[in-house]
Amino acid sequence: GAALQSRLAELTASAAGEAAAGEVEATRKGLTALKLEVDAATTSVHVKVALRDSIAAADREWLKRAKQLSAGEADRAAAAAVAECRAAEAAAAWATGAAALRRGRERRLTEMWRSAEAEAGRRRTRSCCARACPRAPATCDPSCART
Repeated sequence: GAALQSRLAELTASAAGEAAAGEVEATRKGLTALKLEVDAATTSVHVKVALRDSIAAADREWLKRAKQLSAGEADRAAAAAVAECRAAEAAAAWATGAAALRRGRERRLTEMWRSAEAEAGRRRTRSCCARACPRAPATCDPSCART
């Protein structure tokens, strides 16, 4: 029983609270192997019960650490997914803003073109009226039918 107790002491020597994922997994496997050895050992029942209780307590502690590490990985994965989502939202907002700017620019260009066309049409009408008017262009009446 002393060899099994010393082996248990070796496995539980390091603190579970700061252990890395690899160390947690290795320790839990070692505890499982030790439990099987205790079951197969030819020692007294009360020594086996004490060792099993100690192994179960240590395994619960290491399992708790494994769950903490797993939750930390899940939190990191969730944070990465949120960051990716925010980046996609920003890209979509930029694309929407760029499209709005293009539409606004096109609208302004269309308005400028229409106003230029209208101004050119007014100039043509005046010049045609001035040429076609029987009176001198300086005395052309604005109420003339040709304007």
